[in-house]
Order: sequence, then structure tokens, then C-alpha cells
Amino acid sequence: MALTQPKSKIPTVAQAVERFLIKCRTQKCVKEHRSVLQGPRTGRVVGKRARGTALANSALGPLRFDRVSGDDFAAWFMDRHPEGMAASSVKRGRSSLRQFLLYAIASGWTDDAVLAALPSVSASPDRNEWLRPEQVQAFNALVAESNLTAAQQFMWSCLLNTGVRTDELVGLKPESLNTLDRTLMVVGKGRGDGKARRVDCSNGEGGAPRKQRPHGSANGFSSSFRIIALRARLAA
Repeated sequence: MALTQPKSKIPTVAQAVERFLIKCRTQKCVKEHRSVLQGPRTGRVVGKRARGTALANSALGPLRFDRVSGDDFAAWFMDRHPEGMAASSVKRGRSSLRQFLLYAIASGWTDDAVLAALPSVSASPDRNEWLRPEQVQAFNALVAESNLTAAQQFMWSCLLNTGVRTDELVGLKPESLNTLDRTLMVVGKGRGDGKARRVDCSNGEGGAPRKQRPHGSANGFSSSFRIIALRARLAA
């Protein structure tokens, strides 16, 4: 698609970012877009993923959009996401930039040649950090339940038997367990207040995919729902 808007109606890159974020304000990804493209209004670089200046605050921000080439956007991207940055962060940053450029192309502020210069990114490598059965056995032997509160015993039982993530575990409460449908409501990963999901506690695999399987089900521990339910009652 070619540039179609008269130059007098083409916004600067910073103004285009503002319009793009308004368009995306109801989407879940808007916070990620804002972090990469707009950043704090002070222009400061903040956050562990913010290695370089956000697009609107960069040298490209005050330039009229049609005066910025694909190579310019690519150079900014590489400065924002330098070598050594986590692959997942680079991938999200590229996705935000690409969606922004597609919006600009559809608006007639530039042509689709700007996309050709976007650098390719690789997927995050598979992580293999799961404990072996004998490691879980040894670790569990060190846990003296007499030193744990009832609430902590409930969380420990859920950790071994349901495969919940650690950031989900710390927010668990006895009322998180639904004894009628044998599910556990957990809140963890996700922007804002986190994302809620239900974990099945009725069988050995907890109904979870491989990356979320119980730590104890394959390690000699019981994944019985009755154990979790008992801990929940004691902690209530």
C-alpha cells in the first residue's frame, strides 16, 4: 500500500503512537504497546525490559511519519532491544512495532516498504528447569510441617499436587478451592492484576499441560484431592 495522505495531514511519529494507543485501548496488549512505543512521558528509561528509549521519546518522535524509513525504525528497534536481551522481550517488542507500522500503512502515512527492514527474531529457547523425582523427594523431606502454619501447609500441598506456579501459589487462600467441582482458582501471570485460571485437582495430572503438571504426581507423592481439601479446611 502506498502513501496516500497529503503531507499536511501526516502526523509525527509521536502523534501516530498516541493515535495507535487510543485505537488499541481496549486490547489486552495495550500496556505492552505503550511500554515499547510510548514509555513514560518523562522520557526516562525504566523497567527491566526497557533497555533503550521508547519510540515516541526517541529522535524519531518529532519527525513527520513519511520522513522515517524502515531502516530508521529498525535502527531504533535494535537500540531498544540490544543483543543479550531475553528473546521473549525482543519478540514482544517487534510485535508491537510491526502492529504499529501496519496501522500507519493502513492510515496512508507511509508505504509497506517500512516492513521490509524489520529484523527477524528467534523464539525463546525451551526451558528445562524441572526438578527430578529424587530432588523433589529430598526437598520434601526437609519440609517440617510442624514449622508451617496451616495456610502454608495448604499451599505446600497445592504446590506438590497441582503444579501451580510459584507466583500463583503465594496468593492462594482456602476459599480458592472449590470442593464441588474439585478445582483451584489461581491468579498469577498476566498484566495488571494478573490472569485467573482454574486448575483441576481431581486427578494425577491436574488437567494441566506439560509445563504445569504437578511436581509430586510423578515423584511418589499422592495427588489426592482429599489431601488438598483437608489442608484447606484446616487453614480456613
